Amino acid sequence: MKARVSTAVRSRAPATRARPRALSATASAERPPAIADSAASNPPRRPAGRPRDPRLDTSVLETARRLLRRVGYNRLSIEAIARGAKIHRPAIYRRWRSKAELVHEAVYPAGGPSHRIASTGDLARDVRARVRYTIRLYTRPEVLAALPGLMADYRDDPALQRKLMSRMAASARADFARLLVDAEARGDAAPTVGPGILFDALSGCVIFRILTSGVARLQDLEDELVDLLLVGAGATGRRRRARR
Repeated sequence: MKARVSTAVRSRAPATRARPRALSATASAERPPAIADSAASNPPRRPAGRPRDPRLDTSVLETARRLLRRVGYNRLSIEAIARGAKIHRPAIYRRWRSKAELVHEAVYPAGGPSHRIASTGDLARDVRARVRYTIRLYTRPEVLAALPGLMADYRDDPALQRKLMSRMAASARADFARLLVDAEARGDAAPTVGPGILFDALSGCVIFRILTSGVARLQDLEDELVDLLLVGAGATGRRRRARR
């Protein structure tokens, strides 16, 4: 009896494992690929806000200059500029964080082609052109109106001063330094004073003369200032005196 049971067990076929069921077409379609999961969790970011309209910027800056000539810096307000430019105040504050920043860009057009002076290869002539431009810049009515107020704001807010001065340094100061570097490369200059100090001497002399003596006293400043800058630049030979 035991022998027959044992034989029956041995003769029984081995049980086969059930194969895993293939995914149906519907189930496969319902499961998105891994890249889709990543894209769904990180949707593309839309650009923040609208791009700046240069026409609006131009309108605001022109309005600021016009109002500066009319009412001066202290009485100028963002509200008045917005009203004159026919835009809302938030549109101005999205571009300029304060009145000082707006006015600085309005009266000192850093980066624009209008203030750039091409090098002629004659250091004395180029320095005179820079002196003349600086005098014209600081005697414009809107600059004369803005200068005292901006200087007061610089005193009260050193961070603002650093920000606005860095904006100017990236344009006019850099152009002046390049002028001296090119002259030295030609052998027309052997500077004993750094270009930054010479640029400060140029701007500082003009501003100080305006504040202490008025615009009328600038007429006799041009020649003396040209000579001062050429001495500091170490101008060589007869190239120190430029024709008027």
